[in-house]
Amino acid sequence: MKLEETDSGYYRCWLSETEQEQMTEHYNESPKKQLALRLMLFSGLRVGEVPNISKDSIETTDANYDLLTVVDGKYGTRQTMITPETRNQIRTIANTLELSQGDPIIDVAKRTVQNWVSQAAESIDHPHADDVSAHDMRRTWATRLVHSGLPSDIVMDWGGWDDHGTFRDHYWSLSDAQVAEQLERADII
Repeated sequence: MKLEETDSGYYRCWLSETEQEQMTEHYNESPKKQLALRLMLFSGLRVGEVPNISKDSIETTDANYDLLTVVDGKYGTRQTMITPETRNQIRTIANTLELSQGDPIIDVAKRTVQNWVSQAAESIDHPHADDVSAHDMRRTWATRLVHSGLPSDIVMDWGGWDDHGTFRDHYWSLSDAQVAEQLERADII
């Protein structure tokens, strides 16, 4: 886990791959809870957007990848990427529960989702595990995509950000090794 203390004394957290696995595996026996975490960790949803997802939120593009339409997000409707595993989990839960089009997959309050994140964070063996928030899962998603080489403009579009400065300052964390790698790619060092 990478930590950054803010001026107000709380921590921004970026979860390692192992910690992400530990949190999602914490809910192996509870598919809805696991899906809520996956939507934040692997699609960048805000905690308040998780209850807005239904089985008809998934769209396959002409290029054969899936997008998730997030309705009533913080700034309106947007689309974000969705992994095949998360897509399949949405469909499985919807079919198992015999949900109709438009019925929310995870029909709980925002606070409930936040509690699920806190409970799953307890499975992480780290002294700051209790500092992990739902927002840190979104932060981890954005940083992982940028670090993987996806252009920040695409990540910002998927995540619903329009201010590059805010995105860079609060979500995108670069290590010295990553900066050095980019400098080498640009043939500067």
